[in-house]
Amino acid sequence: MASQFGVLDVRLFSEPTRVLEQGWKMLSTGMLTGDSFATIQRLVIGYVIGAVVGIAFGLVLGMSRLMRAALNPTLAALYAVPKIAVLPLLLLLFGLGDVPLVIMVFFAVVFPVYISTESGVRSLDTQLIEAGRSCGATGITLFLRVILPGSLSQIFAGLKVAAGLGIVVIIAAEFVSANNGLGQLIWTSWTLLQPDPMFVGIVLAALIGAVFIQIIVTLEKIVIPWRSGASGVTKSIRRVRHHEV
Repeated sequence: MASQFGVLDVRLFSEPTRVLEQGWKMLSTGMLTGDSFATIQRLVIGYVIGAVVGIAFGLVLGMSRLMRAALNPTLAALYAVPKIAVLPLLLLLFGLGDVPLVIMVFFAVVFPVYISTESGVRSLDTQLIEAGRSCGATGITLFLRVILPGSLSQIFAGLKVAAGLGIVVIIAAEFVSANNGLGQLIWTSWTLLQPDPMFVGIVLAALIGAVFIQIIVTLEKIVIPWRSGASGVTKSIRRVRHHEV
């Protein structure tokens, strides 16, 4: 309505109907599918590698004071470096292609995941650890039964934050160093003053980000069923009491 009544300049702000029409046209030609797949592939590969490394570093540093003293200053310095500033160096080392883009996503993901994981381990209630030890849990058993489950909430918090950062970084990196992908689509459309495909890319990037984060939220509910809320805890207590009676 704003476009039709002249409130917005349609040369800059496309009507939603035009965006949908343009999106359907690009989808039918296969152009949108190829760009979307390229972005998702780079995002998923970089995210998975970054998440695994970040969780591993966070667990090790959270449990070892010596490792924290040795590595935390270096990791803090690397975390402060703007991720997009590393892209020219990666292009010099690896050239054009998917490798620099995947590494960019990795850098964006690994630090928030590592920080959240370390925080989850260090903030774990010491009484839970002592309770585990009093029940005979030591070493790997204590880690798997007490430390890791107690840290999962913080780990998933970091994974959700990292998912949003991964989307931002991959789109920004594709602006300047990719021959395909949604970032390249948005940037090329802007340079050619074509707002319709530009908005298609923006909307689709937002949808991919929303779906990606929702997948992590669903996985969190599966892996951490005890986070279902107070009602779930109350029901569990009632079942235990009923069983005791």
